[in-house]
Amino acid sequence: MGRRFLDAKNEGYFMKSTLRILLGFLLAPLITPFTFLAAISFREGMVAFRVLPALTWVGFFAYGAALILGGPAFLLYWMLRLTNPIWFLIGGGLIGFIVVLMLDLWLGGGSVRDAVTPIVAASLSALIFRLIIGRQDSERSVIDPKQIN
Repeated sequence: MGRRFLDAKNEGYFMKSTLRILLGFLLAPLITPFTFLAAISFREGMVAFRVLPALTWVGFFAYGAALILGGPAFLLYWMLRLTNPIWFLIGGGLIGFIVVLMLDLWLGGGSVRDAVTPIVAASLSALIFRLIIGRQDSERSVIDPKQIN
């Protein structure tokens, strides 16, 4: 995955970071259906359990967006060494906006109010992804403890 990870001394870190990234891609999209449930419940003033089957489809779209758009976005962030959570919020919102545009073209119609929830959900999902993957190698100190002695 890059020059830093090819060193023999970084093998353990590569394994840990790869597992965190996979865990991030598995867990972060689950935020999207919960964000939709919270938004619907907030609008109606109660928990809307009748929409739970529809949220399954939201989860499928979230995983699809994470795979098709989130994967390349993560690789771009990794190459540019963008690790600030604000960048992940912005990128997630952009991914949510792209998904809204694609669904609007496919399904037709829709209001601005309907577009806000997916954009917020994608931003939160990207932020959760960033929190799961934690600090990356590019954020670590460049001072080698062996050189201090």
